[in-house]
Amino acid sequence: MAIVQVGELISSIRGSVGGVTFRNSKSGIVALSRPIGHKATTQKGYISRNNLQDLIIGYRELGNDSKDNWIEYADLYTKVNMFGNTRILSGFNWFTSMNYYREFCGLSVFVNPPVHVLPSAVPEWTVTNEEDGININIGEMEIVENEYFIWYISNVYNLDSTALTSQLRIGGFQLTEQEISINITEDFDSITGLVYSDIVSTGIFNIGVGLRVFNGTSGIITAIDRKVLSVG
Repeated sequence: MAIVQVGELISSIRGSVGGVTFRNSKSGIVALSRPIGHKATTQKGYISRNNLQDLIIGYRELGNDSKDNWIEYADLYTKVNMFGNTRILSGFNWFTSMNYYREFCGLSVFVNPPVHVLPSAVPEWTVTNEEDGININIGEMEIVENEYFIWYISNVYNLDSTALTSQLRIGGFQLTEQEISINITEDFDSITGLVYSDIVSTGIFNIGVGLRVFNGTSGIITAIDRKVLSVG
């Protein structure tokens, strides 16, 4: 929605109308045309939904001993969710949470809860706009066997948005390595329905990017570390 201040002429306008964003500058009113994306239905989206449905059915089909083991596990441990808040989960919640990311990374399903081992902390990282697109650049970290980086991407959004985390969508994963650079342009295009090269041509945009570390051996994942790629 745009807010217009009217005098003898339009003296002020800010906000967006029909994909055009207006802002006031010292030289007058500036109009910026922004590409409009959509929530694309991607193969990853189908896989994620199907995985969750399969896990719900899978828990129902567990034997009583396995269910008791998950309930006992839930009595012992709490979980830090993607927002960094500590939560008490049920055995069912632990089963689906751990195995959701296990399946996303191509790993087999836990029938019984594993040993409780926390993942490594998210290392120092940056997100940059390069000639080949959006790159996540990760500094050195101590490599732990079977740990993965999982990244998230938002659509183009208003820098003043207070809901960045809720806008992030899971993009992809990769085993942790030292001093790694991950190009996530294809993930951005498929998730948002936009073409990144078209976004760059507008000269001004903000994209949210998130990073987590997942321990595939224990099934536990860190809270999300968020950054903004802001150009223009």
